[in-house]
Amino acid sequence: MFRQIVVTSFPMFPPNAVESYLEPWTREAVVSRLTHGADLLIAAFAAGEIVGLVSGNAPEGGVGTIVWLLVDARWRGHEVGRALYDAACHVYRDVGAHKMKLTAPSERAKRFYERCGMRVEGTHPKHWYNVDFYSLGAAL
Repeated sequence: MFRQIVVTSFPMFPPNAVESYLEPWTREAVVSRLTHGADLLIAAFAAGEIVGLVSGNAPEGGVGTIVWLLVDARWRGHEVGRALYDAACHVYRDVGAHKMKLTAPSERAKRFYERCGMRVEGTHPKHWYNVDFYSLGAAL
């Protein structure tokens, strides 16, 4: 299910880009990062399957970085993304972060994060596989 959510969340990237990005997401690598406190990983479940997840890096200098916030296409529009975003904010606040940041690869994603209260801080033209990204941040 995780792989399916990732693949369907990034149709703007060629399959080899998504495969490359998935390489560090083996079960062993994720367990190691979580065991050593290096990652944030929260999953949303419905009917016994993962329907969304948020992953982020441990805060550096008081800033938490969200790497992925993904929601299965069937569950978009059902507040799953907002619940995951709010949970990440809560966790980062609890560990002392004062800010959360991320990059968004589409106008739709940017609008979602703006509705959550984030502000665009910059852009990264042709950043990864020739896709423009927005850089967003929010005070916690």
